[in-house]
Amino acid sequence: MFKIKLIIALLTSIFISSVQANEHAENTQIEKLINKISNIKQEYNIPAVGLVIIKNNKLQWLGSLGLADKLNNIPADENTIYRLGSITKTFTSLAILKLKEQGKISLNDHLENYVSRQYFNNNWRSKNPITIAQLLEHTAGFNDISSAEFDHDDPSPIAITEGLAYNAEYHITRWQPGLHSAYSNLGSGLAGAAIESITNTSFDEFLKKEILAPLKMPDSSTLLTEYVKSKLAKGYDDSGVDESDYWHLILRPFGALNSSPKEMEKFLSMLINRGMLGETAFLTPNSIQRMESPQTTLAAKAGLKFGYGLGNYHSEHNGLLFHGHGGMAAGYLSRYDYLLENKSGYVLMINANNQSALTEISSAIKDFLSVGLLAKTTKIQPLPTTITDFSGFYQPAAARGRISLILGKLLGIQYLSIENNELVLSSLFSGSKRLKHKGNNTYSEDDLQIPNTALIKTNDNEMYLQNDNNYQKIPTWLFYSQTAILISTLLLILYSPIYVVFLFIKQLYLRKLPNRKQYFKLFKIIPFLLLLTFFSLIIIFEPSMGDNTEIIFQVVTMLLIITSLISLTVALWRKASFPLKCRRILISALSVIMAIYLYNGSLLSQPIWS
Repeated sequence: MFKIKLIIALLTSIFISSVQANEHAENTQIEKLINKISNIKQEYNIPAVGLVIIKNNKLQWLGSLGLADKLNNIPADENTIYRLGSITKTFTSLAILKLKEQGKISLNDHLENYVSRQYFNNNWRSKNPITIAQLLEHTAGFNDISSAEFDHDDPSPIAITEGLAYNAEYHITRWQPGLHSAYSNLGSGLAGAAIESITNTSFDEFLKKEILAPLKMPDSSTLLTEYVKSKLAKGYDDSGVDESDYWHLILRPFGALNSSPKEMEKFLSMLINRGMLGETAFLTPNSIQRMESPQTTLAAKAGLKFGYGLGNYHSEHNGLLFHGHGGMAAGYLSRYDYLLENKSGYVLMINANNQSALTEISSAIKDFLSVGLLAKTTKIQPLPTTITDFSGFYQPAAARGRISLILGKLLGIQYLSIENNELVLSSLFSGSKRLKHKGNNTYSEDDLQIPNTALIKTNDNEMYLQNDNNYQKIPTWLFYSQTAILISTLLLILYSPIYVVFLFIKQLYLRKLPNRKQYFKLFKIIPFLLLLTFFSLIIIFEPSMGDNTEIIFQVVTMLLIITSLISLTVALWRKASFPLKCRRILISALSVIMAIYLYNGSLLSQPIWS
């Protein structure tokens, strides 16, 4: 009996020693991590860093490093509030999922069932109405909101419907809903309006009562409450020196949430534990899984699991799949990620607009969370027998901004080729990526393991490539003709000011005014000079709705179109030798083609900032 007791005591001692050793090792690792974060913070002059770190479902660290207010030397702590920016989109999605579980809405419901069409216009309404899921997955077909809407600042705060009405004429679907995912803050604003319509209360109140309160986040708010004012860390620019003013968003559901490390720990724990907060069920595991699963893009429908879900998207680090979201507000950056393999995750908040600092800290935390886990390796499959159908030129089919889409169709062309059982995706400005086939026409890029790219052929025989961006295959002739127009136009734009300077110097040297023929030569290049003026105005002015810059842009736009047409008319009418006449017509015709292309692409037909 004595021997048995001795053995039990010895085993117990070994077990306790092992646990203490593991705890000591974990404490050492977390201390090293915090020291590393402190060094990054100091290197980039970040005033404060708010942190929540959970590993193996155990809280490792909670609090803040640094100062919430540099001027008054106020330290930041676990109760310090930071602006979370677009992480708010996750909470808007949680609100929709809560209503779904209550039987008050379906993700497949049509937006117009809840929100008046005076706030948006869907050009594909009859066959492809916008759904609630598409709003939250950024697949509704909208570009992002305008700079005028981003810059809108009213501390009232204004109602969501008032914010939607502010620039409603430009809330137009630019491509068919359910094809591509292109980030748009408008979607969350419209989802917030749907929540208000269903609940007959304000979005802010519903979020507070049905989401934040059950999550034990009573002091978090999308509004600048007195408590938030008293605990809010000052926001700073990327240098960590100049303070940023509080920015009241026009559509709070996309980015207005304010919260602290202490309260965000509850949110993170709920996600890691699949909807459970302690012993209380906040949402079902199926709802959390749906939030993490993209379903409405062409790629998702074709089987790609990587992408943007309901306010939650994927990233790969050390071969492991993380779920999460990032955020930005004036003077603040934030990010959360979690890893289901070992129930680990983090929330990171800094009070400075320094993306490099956020990225380095985030990467260090992910390294810490993934220690000891093996990367998922997926076998490379032979290329499909139909892969040759997909080789060729691809043009951007959707983008966050209209200007970036218009320019991208000229400058963002990708070329897909086949080399040694791998696809190579090449572009003019961003180099090449090798795509390894992982089955079902899904691919992983370069050294990544998780498939993040898909090739799709629709029933209409249209071909698409989707990853973080969206591309549609175009005929080879279209690529070369667009390229020829682009190069010719650029050369003529460069030629215009050089010719004007040359003519001015020549006439100054001769001490004569230009004659009629020289005036005509000058007239030919007016459209190109106007185009230069147009883009110069974009750089010089910060366009906004309702001020004098709107009139300036409209006048220059009309002059560009009118002078292009007049230039071509005069070139056709005026007598000249055949080679000279051809040259004049070519120059003028290029001017007209350029104006029509830009107008048709909506760059000139609507205010540039819309």
